[in-house]
Amino acid sequence: MGRRKTVKLGETPAYPNNAQVKEYARLYRLHYMDENHPETSHHVFKHDQTLDVLVTWGVNNVFFAYAYPAAGFTIVEPEDVTKLVQYDGYILECKPVGDVWNVLVRATKDGFEFFQSEKRKYKPM
Repeated sequence: MGRRKTVKLGETPAYPNNAQVKEYARLYRLHYMDENHPETSHHVFKHDQTLDVLVTWGVNNVFFAYAYPAAGFTIVEPEDVTKLVQYDGYILECKPVGDVWNVLVRATKDGFEFFQSEKRKYKPM
């Protein structure tokens, strides 16, 4: 894939769509999740030259995915930081029978505060 690119101010990364994130979560569950210690398990997928997607387990059949710029952002002024959308977060549910995946919450669509509050419900204790 080559050298990773930073995201310049004013650019919005091409965050993965729901179908892509569902596939990352499915692959994580089938091939990378540590079934003995799922609460400490995760995997990072390279989405493109700009973004990585980290997938981890929540509880039961709920998973989290975070898409973020792997090489970071190009910042010119300190106040530019407040304008950044630093990641997109997803909460997904898997119905193992039929391997059906649903995106329950998406941070950039439903709001970051709502995403954080919902995430707390599904974090392992």
